[in-house]
Amino acid sequence: MTPAASPIRRFILHSLWVVLPFCALLVLTWNAWRSDSETRKNRSLESANQLAARTLDDIQSNLGRWSPIPESDRTGIPPLPDDDPKAVEALKRYEAGDFEGVLGSPESLRSPAGLPLRSLAALQLLRKETDPARLAELASVLAASMDFVTPLFLEEAERRFGELNIPVPPSLADWRGRWQRAQVEFSFLQRLDETLPATWMEHAGVEHLVELNSRSGVWRVSKADDVRAAAEDALKIPTLNLADGLAIHLSVAGKPVAGHAGLKPFSAKEIHGWKAEVVLADAKAYERSETRTRNFITAVISVAGIAALFGLFQSGRAYLRAVELARRQSEFMAAVSHEMRTPLTAMGLLAENLESGAADRAGQRDEHVRMIREESARLGGLIDNVLAFTRDKPVATHDAFDVPAMVTDAVSLMKPLAERKQVTFVVELAEFPEAPHGDAAALRRALLNLLDNAFKHTPPGGRVSCAAGPLDENRWSIEVTDSGPGIPVHEREKIFEVFYRIGDELRRTTPGTGLGLALVKRTAEAHGGRIEVSDAPGGGARFTLTLPIHP
Repeated sequence: MTPAASPIRRFILHSLWVVLPFCALLVLTWNAWRSDSETRKNRSLESANQLAARTLDDIQSNLGRWSPIPESDRTGIPPLPDDDPKAVEALKRYEAGDFEGVLGSPESLRSPAGLPLRSLAALQLLRKETDPARLAELASVLAASMDFVTPLFLEEAERRFGELNIPVPPSLADWRGRWQRAQVEFSFLQRLDETLPATWMEHAGVEHLVELNSRSGVWRVSKADDVRAAAEDALKIPTLNLADGLAIHLSVAGKPVAGHAGLKPFSAKEIHGWKAEVVLADAKAYERSETRTRNFITAVISVAGIAALFGLFQSGRAYLRAVELARRQSEFMAAVSHEMRTPLTAMGLLAENLESGAADRAGQRDEHVRMIREESARLGGLIDNVLAFTRDKPVATHDAFDVPAMVTDAVSLMKPLAERKQVTFVVELAEFPEAPHGDAAALRRALLNLLDNAFKHTPPGGRVSCAAGPLDENRWSIEVTDSGPGIPVHEREKIFEVFYRIGDELRRTTPGTGLGLALVKRTAEAHGGRIEVSDAPGGGARFTLTLPIHP
């Protein structure tokens, strides 16, 4: 296997440490997704059960107050009075006309006819009283006990308030409803089954719910309409918080009062004869909710998987680029070493010939001096490229400069190379209405790199041209064309990358470090321009450096 395969093998091995855990995570997530439906169903039912229990609590607190269970029927025939000394004394006061003294007696004291003495005394005082405040006080005494013939007293009290044109006080206003309620309760009391916590009973064609707590000795009687209204009010808030498709059905004593009836319940809660059942009211809505949740989980898993794969792809791409960069750096170091060693070796040999006098005897002194100067210039250019590329700021300033002068200076350095390689060197310079701005030194170095690259790849007898001039009022360009082998299309983007060189390093015949064109691109972008490569007419490559007049 070639050495280049080793980094790829390492990348594959390292990738497995990411791929395998990711696959394991995907399998676990998939299993969790499959079991999530049952989990969410149980969670929804648990939440619905809690709402059902709260609904029952709300009904118990909002339907009405519990009251003590009556011991006997107090709307029928009055009982005979007891032989109580207090009753005898209160009756004497009543017969003597001391009605105020009788008002302070207990409610249980009766007249010989079985009527409450307090009510009789209050009625006597009310017939003579005209003060509204005092009348209201007496009316409250009459309305405090709904026993036996008290309604007759209350009717007479209403007539008294009407005679005096005084509004009936609140304690007296609803006495008829309370009296009718007492009659209903007493009718239910005779039929009450103390073994049932709740039962439906009917009185005068009106259905009532009778709830009993025999341990506490309290009960509650409610009309059917009031029961249904309280149940519907209690269902409003829980229904909003239920999962889609679920509903709560309320019933008491086996009779539905609110919600969806006739559906199969998932679960039920029961308190004091009340039952709250969680039912599936809309199967399609429930399935849609399940589908939405399932799709959401699938989307989350998919996004996580895509993100992991994208991260793996980016990591692999960065890893391969790092491996490629390390390879190029290694080749760069070898190339730099070779490029530096060659002129240094040549200059050393030429210097020895000059020092020993061998060059003088052969008549080559001037030639040796020229060659030393060219090799030193070549070495200096190499060092300048390396130093320029390692600088943090590739462009120092943006000052106006003379483009023809800059191009002429660079061309003058390349003419000896053109003469030595017998290459035709053509320069075309146009006039600039306005001097461009930029870093003249950086652009000169970029042009030298383009020219050096052109001469390297142009065979003897070939042609290299350099043209500079304005494109329009905002742009100008430098164009370098050679008649070399050209650059393949698939290599045209890579040649501007750092340390990149076309061809195999071992078989490459042209010198270079892979920094020249990268430095040209860096300089162009620092000026706000661009460098492009295309085919030259007749073969070869054409590099076009396009720059703005004012970067």
